Amino acid sequence: MEEARHCRSATLLMSFLSLAFLIWPPPMAAATQEMKSIYAGSRVIPVRLARPAFGPESIVFDHRGGGPYTGVSNGRVVRWRGNRRHRGWTEFAHNYKHKTVAECAARKKVVEPESACGRPLGLQFHHASSDMYIADAYLGLMRVGRCGGLAEVVATEADGLPFNFLNGVDVDQETGDVYFTDSSTVYQRSEYMLVVLTGDATGRLMRYDPRTGNVTVLRSGLAFPNGVAVLADLPGYPDNVRPDGGGRGGYWVGMNRDKQWAESGTTANSMSAVRVVVATNGTVVEALRGFGDATVSEVVERNGSLWIGSVDTPYVGLFKLASLPQCGG
Repeated sequence: MEEARHCRSATLLMSFLSLAFLIWPPPMAAATQEMKSIYAGSRVIPVRLARPAFGPESIVFDHRGGGPYTGVSNGRVVRWRGNRRHRGWTEFAHNYKHKTVAECAARKKVVEPESACGRPLGLQFHHASSDMYIADAYLGLMRVGRCGGLAEVVATEADGLPFNFLNGVDVDQETGDVYFTDSSTVYQRSEYMLVVLTGDATGRLMRYDPRTGNVTVLRSGLAFPNGVAVLADLPGYPDNVRPDGGGRGGYWVGMNRDKQWAESGTTANSMSAVRVVVATNGTVVEALRGFGDATVSEVVERNGSLWIGSVDTPYVGLFKLASLPQCGG
């Protein structure tokens, strides 16, 4: 049984690895940037965070459909409770620094540097246990139960080398294994541009076994891995990836920058999303371009809408798919 589990995981992982490498990182957050839609009659609705939080990198829903949940700049994970009789965004989880560092406990204060209170990036639930796994860029891999609260640190190093810049995370819902990335063992998130400028290729892809607590390095020497499934012919630079919500066998990929930006050195254009169907080599089947100031880090489809994360904005974007122009064919 154990051998079969590892064989299955390796098969899933190699499919992942053959497609998944981030080749341009997200910028550090700037809360003045905005998401925009270029489609007539449609817009991105801002679901605003409580000030001064910004930069909702990853978007997840729990197994009951609750949420979305997202990690923000003050080191917390928050949950959307809806409008009207509910309370908007409420705190779901926090790390140990919010118990030991007074500045982190002050929810209305912007703390610098961001490493002081941690920075949750990738999020994912294990639906069978209702545990949420959090890839904190500075504090390590964390886990919190279905009721939220204080997240426990479950791993901080692999093969004797401490994590330095945790980024993406995903969970195998059948085995419970957790796959996650350390984008660089040299530079931290606050130094992300140096990863690019120096050609750093010290990133790692790893697996955490919740039954034993062991972390296995599956691939090292990667150039800025972000734990996302990426195709070579995507029209921009990708960040996070999530399955589409319509059972169509595709994925929504958050795109940070148009390729023309890096190739020409001109003003950066950001892109809403690309939906891809992954076959042997992968095929791009749908592209939604939303040029504006904000980059897009993750897109999750839910009930006919796209929930859009960005490290640049003080809100989560909500885009109604029904507002898109319909194409024939």
